[in-house]
Amino acid sequence: MLTRLGRLLAQGPVVAHGTTAAYAAWLVAQLGQRAPGQLWVVTADDDALRAFAEDLRFFAPELALAELPGIEVSPYTDVFPDQSEVVARVGTLWRVAAADRPISVIVTSAGALSRRTIAPAELLPRGQVVRRGQHLDRDALVAGLVEAGWQRAPVVDEPGTFAVRGGVLDVFSPVLSHPVRLELFGDEVETLRTFDVESQRTLREIQEIALTPVREVIATGTQTPRLRLREHAEVLIHPSKATRRLIEQLEANPHFVGVHGLTPAFHDHMCSPLDYAPATATVVVIDPDAVQGAARQAWADAEARHAARREQGDFVYPPKDHFVPPQELAEKLRAYPRRLELPRLELVRRPGDADDGSTSLRVTIDELTALRGEMTRLRQTRDHDEQQGRALAQQLAAWRDDGLAVTIGCDTLARAERLQAVLEARGLPCAQSERWPEEPARSLRQSRGQGRRRRSSSCTAPPAAASPAPPTRWWCCAPATCLARRRGSTAPPPAAPRPRCSATSPISASWRWATTSSTSATAWAATAAWSGCRCRRPGTAGPPR
Repeated sequence: MLTRLGRLLAQGPVVAHGTTAAYAAWLVAQLGQRAPGQLWVVTADDDALRAFAEDLRFFAPELALAELPGIEVSPYTDVFPDQSEVVARVGTLWRVAAADRPISVIVTSAGALSRRTIAPAELLPRGQVVRRGQHLDRDALVAGLVEAGWQRAPVVDEPGTFAVRGGVLDVFSPVLSHPVRLELFGDEVETLRTFDVESQRTLREIQEIALTPVREVIATGTQTPRLRLREHAEVLIHPSKATRRLIEQLEANPHFVGVHGLTPAFHDHMCSPLDYAPATATVVVIDPDAVQGAARQAWADAEARHAARREQGDFVYPPKDHFVPPQELAEKLRAYPRRLELPRLELVRRPGDADDGSTSLRVTIDELTALRGEMTRLRQTRDHDEQQGRALAQQLAAWRDDGLAVTIGCDTLARAERLQAVLEARGLPCAQSERWPEEPARSLRQSRGQGRRRRSSSCTAPPAAASPAPPTRWWCCAPATCLARRRGSTAPPPAAPRPRCSATSPISASWRWATTSSTSATAWAATAAWSGCRCRRPGTAGPPR
């Protein structure tokens, strides 16, 4: 399917029906390794964003992944937004704008794309990369950090802060998990070392660090915030005394509570974060209806809050200065020809409906509802571990008898080893693999013989990666004839016996995906379905169209 999907995306938008959240993460992991250029994933909200990013890291830990969250606090409330959200948002946008620091996949949400931000041309110059051995002016570096929204502190304790002690600068970049100690010898950067915040002990040496902007309320453009505030006050017919008091407060403390509501006063022009995506990017929209619904909800909430603040006579900017209208956001998403939409509902197109030029696909996913329900019920029993292991082993044995190759992923090594012992005790030997299978269809091999396609099965365990393996381990439960292939062996696995079937149509691949138990074990099964086969198990879903 991946080959076909890549070919269709090169021709225009694709709508794939029947996907689940877990399958969507696996699909994006594969596209991120194959699709040209950047890949933007749009979810409905930030909760879905974080869950999707976690699944994506599970399937492809080697991908250069960045999260672009939204700002949960409305600009029409006197509540300061979570600084970590703002720092992550601006830092990701700067990394996307910097062509020499590529990101493979950007996971964002409808709320993040709806909230306007700094234009790329204004944000990029306000960040810099400091390298070991580089010559720089310490005072100029400190001034640049302040201009980019950094806060000077005695000790760095959170992203976006820095401290200066003679020729030593401590900076906590939002793109790193630990702060960095920058030591100068004259005007030369002698060392760059990450250190622990609590113990102040050095962790490791690095060669460079990206000092990205950390706030959106930084002055850009040709005018000063003072002039922009005065111009908007004339539009609102705001009292001059109140306007003067607001300007004095801003100049005395540019980080006072409520300043995020004045963000448009700091920039000549603000845009959607989607404007950072190149025209060649591949855009994946998870549940487009929910994405559009979230954008409409954000816009309606902004209009209601703006109207309430205007009735009180407050100094506020209109919603169009803070948010992208839902219709405009929808048009921006449709402007990308390489677009993949994964809706939850499939709507039947009626005669006379407008054709948007997209190609429709259908993916058959078995969520293993019956197995999950049975294992959930067994958790209430006294020996629930024993009962759950027996239920899972019975299902795996049935899949094995049907010629399936099953891969089970566990979140910890101890849990994986425990599950392996449980399965092997029930006569289900498991072969270890250090990486997740790249494609379900790889567990099926097709060969020609006497004018008819024949099926054979092989283990889905690929060779180990060159880089250090993640702590998670995977096991492949396959037919007994496949288990002769051991780790490090280059010999091809023996072919499984050909099933008894009188069908003459070619094989088409379909796969199943589900979380099988409360132990966070995720099972994936790939099977070959013979079109029109009379011996296919009742209830087995057909191949995707």
